[in-house]
Amino acid sequence: MTLLEKDRAYTLSQLGPLASRRDFPAEALHWLRGRVPESMIGLLATLGIGTWGKGKWQTVDPRDYDGLLRQTLLNDPDFAAEDCTAFAIQGFGDLVVWHRVHRRMSFKVLPNRVAAPDFLVPGKLDVERAALGPFASVPSRLGKGYDLYDVDDQPMFARLVASHGPLAPGQIFAPRLHPAIGGPMRVENFRPASAPAATALLHQMEPFILMDHRTPKAVELRAIGRQ
Repeated sequence: MTLLEKDRAYTLSQLGPLASRRDFPAEALHWLRGRVPESMIGLLATLGIGTWGKGKWQTVDPRDYDGLLRQTLLNDPDFAAEDCTAFAIQGFGDLVVWHRVHRRMSFKVLPNRVAAPDFLVPGKLDVERAALGPFASVPSRLGKGYDLYDVDDQPMFARLVASHGPLAPGQIFAPRLHPAIGGPMRVENFRPASAPAATALLHQMEPFILMDHRTPKAVELRAIGRQ
């Protein structure tokens, strides 16, 4: 068994089955060719589209977010939109993205921030193995590793699930009124919404900032998009 095969087997054993699973569309798998490594395409074909952790982490059809990424990254000098492909989304709208050159990226919302660790320090791992890395980290993200906090610094995801039920594939918890225009960071201001539509609104509300997380306190580097 090769190292890649071992990585794939370990990743699948840690993930477990998706909830509300459906097959990954054949047309989407074809669309992915040449955009992401073959190891990721194979893993997505096996996993399908669905959710883990009551919707905290979801695989997605990347075509649903292609136009959004093109708009967000318009004329960016380092991150060409045609090189970016979304393959997963988290419960409040954070997109998990693969870049042909800079590998893994995340587009975090509330506030809008971009993380691109391999852009700042190029990864040494073989690209096919590196493409499985975001999936291997999912179990840690389903616990306290991922949440959004209210004005009292209390996590909101579990309380939103208690109020509204688990997120269905293609849904996120989105604000009724964005905090940038006065919406409170409270459970009462969030509800389940269509992920593509709500994420598009979140991306429009404020600029994205590229962050450097190599120090204990993250540093803002520059705005994303046209300079």
